[in-house]
Amino acid sequence: MNRRAVDIMLAGLALCAVSASFGVAEGRGPNGGEKAAGDSEAFVELQQAFDAFEVGHFEEAASHYQRAAEMAVGDEFQYQAWFGLGTTYAAQGRHADAAASLERARELRPNHGETLYLLGTSYAAAGETNAAVVTLEEAVRSSPEFVPARRELSVLYARLGWHEEAAGQCRKLLEMNESDVEAQLGLAVARFHLEQYDEAIEEFERAIALDPENPRCRFGLGLAHLMVGDRDPAIVEYGELKKIDADLARELYRRIFP
Repeated sequence: MNRRAVDIMLAGLALCAVSASFGVAEGRGPNGGEKAAGDSEAFVELQQAFDAFEVGHFEEAASHYQRAAEMAVGDEFQYQAWFGLGTTYAAQGRHADAAASLERARELRPNHGETLYLLGTSYAAAGETNAAVVTLEEAVRSSPEFVPARRELSVLYARLGWHEEAAGQCRKLLEMNESDVEAQLGLAVARFHLEQYDEAIEEFERAIALDPENPRCRFGLGLAHLMVGDRDPAIVEYGELKKIDADLARELYRRIFP
C-alpha cells in the first residue's frame, strides 16, 4: 500500500478523533445518545484498525474496520471504516474486495479525489479496465491538481495504447511541475508510439536533462534515433547506457546491430 493512502487514512482518523472528543455533537436529538455511543465504539475500532494496519497486521485491521462499519452511525465514521477496509484489502491483494469497499466510501464522499483515485487503482489491479478509466477520469475532474490520479490515468492510457490521451495527461503534469521526470518520460514514450520520432527525440533529451542517470530515458532516446536512421547518436546512448544498466545496454546494442 502506498504511503499516500496511509497519509489519507491518518488524516481521516484525526478528523474522527475531533468528533469523538466533542462527544459526536451531531448525535444530539431523540436518538443522539445511541448515535454518539455507536460512533464512539466505532472510533475505538478505527484506532485499533489503523494501529494494526501500520504494522502490517492486515487480517486484524480488516476485522476492526468491518466492526467499525457495523457500529458507525455518522457519515464520517462510516467513511473511514469503508475507506480503511478498502485500503486494507488492497494491501492484501484482494483488489475486487477493495473496490467494493471503496465504492461504499465513494457513496459517502462522491467527489473526493483521493477516494476516487484509490478506487480507480483497485479496479485497474482487479483487471476491470473500463471501470478504472472511468473512475480515474472522474478523480481528475474532481481534483485536477491531484497528481497521483493524473499520473495513474496517463499510465493506464498508455497501457491501453491511447497514446494521444496519455500525452495529454503528461503535458498537464508538466504544467504543474516542469521537473516531473516521469511525466517527461511518459510524454516522450507517447510521442514515440505515435511515430512522432523527431518530437520524441526532443522529449527524451528533456527527460535526460532532468535525470541523466535514468536508463529508460537513455534507452528510449537511442531507439528514437534508430527510428529516424541515425545510428551514430544511438551508439553514443549505448555507451552511456552501459555505465548505468547493462541489461538495457545489451538490448539497445541488439537493436543497433541486429
